[in-house]
Amino acid sequence: MVRAGDLEVSRMAAEPVRAAEIARRHAPSSPFRSLADLKGRKVAHTSQSSNSGNLAPRVLFPPQGLVPDQDYRPLMSGGHDKSILGVSRGDYEMGAVADDVLERMVNRGTVRREEFRTIYTSDVFPTNGYVHAHDLKPALSARIRECFFNYAFSEKEKREFNGEDRYVPVNYRDQWAVVREVAEKSGVPFNRRNYEAEAKREAEAQARRQQQQQQQAPSATPAPAAKP
Repeated sequence: MVRAGDLEVSRMAAEPVRAAEIARRHAPSSPFRSLADLKGRKVAHTSQSSNSGNLAPRVLFPPQGLVPDQDYRPLMSGGHDKSILGVSRGDYEMGAVADDVLERMVNRGTVRREEFRTIYTSDVFPTNGYVHAHDLKPALSARIRECFFNYAFSEKEKREFNGEDRYVPVNYRDQWAVVREVAEKSGVPFNRRNYEAEAKREAEAQARRQQQQQQQAPSATPAPAAKP
């Protein structure tokens, strides 16, 4: 568990995970200018367990005038890339997606940026983080920070992370505030009880997968006895 005062060292990939990157095909002619304009429309979420693709819209959209399950029925696309492609093809009129996924797809030429209009952007969702314990000896803590902050990304890493070139200091109290808000208002706050419950679910799911694999494995067929 990471406490609010503990240090986190994160990639510079702190994009607005547009937990609310709203995309619309043929953006110049789109009638949608605000979230409230999407009432009764075809809106894509990604999957039930997705933070930026499902839980965040359920928490962040209502204050903007659009209530999931009331103003529209979320359509689960199966992934951020699928939501983006679905909006591009016209399958959906709007999609809540992570900003960095859209930018990578644009950079790779999968979609064109001008196809989409962003009508709502959330606060930044940190994409990943590296942490150290709060009670390390000061010299060790300083050395760890120095290693991270002096590390320069390779050209390959820069391309993969949308041009970012280094790590930057962040902390759980400030940069994860929006993530905690979404978790708490979704009924799954970051506490030990929920952590242990999720760990138990994951262990049970892994056990079921292993059992299925064992059942599907072909049984050994005894070789025929050799003729005398």
